[in-house]
Amino acid sequence: MVDNTIYFLFQEDDAPGTFEWPNEQPEANENEMYMMTVPKSFFVGIEENEVALNFELSQPYPNPAATYAVLNVVLQENSHVMVNILNATGQSVYFSDMGNLRKGSHQLRLNVENLPAGIYHCSVNVDGQAASRKIMVR
Repeated sequence: MVDNTIYFLFQEDDAPGTFEWPNEQPEANENEMYMMTVPKSFFVGIEENEVALNFELSQPYPNPAATYAVLNVVLQENSHVMVNILNATGQSVYFSDMGNLRKGSHQLRLNVENLPAGIYHCSVNVDGQAASRKIMVR
């Protein structure tokens, strides 16, 4: 969920199913992808629970990025840090194990120059706790 909007992404296939198109069936294409957005307010009973994290994570900059993006992370204690960038379908397109970092402030420099232009989610895992930020690559 980004900006109080829930994104649904699905891929058309030739297998029979229960989904029916409202007007007409689009021309079949094995790689045809569809996205639907629904405001969070449409659903009843969805609440976000904020979990106290053992670290602080900045927004990436520059954003959009062309070659490198930087995330600032402030650790409250010595911690093991990993970074994972996911594409729109949830596939990992970048992973970096930053190893054990000391308590304090750190700049995580991420190489995004080989990623296709698009919107990604950058997930930072610190000792099993995770936070994510949206990043645009141009």
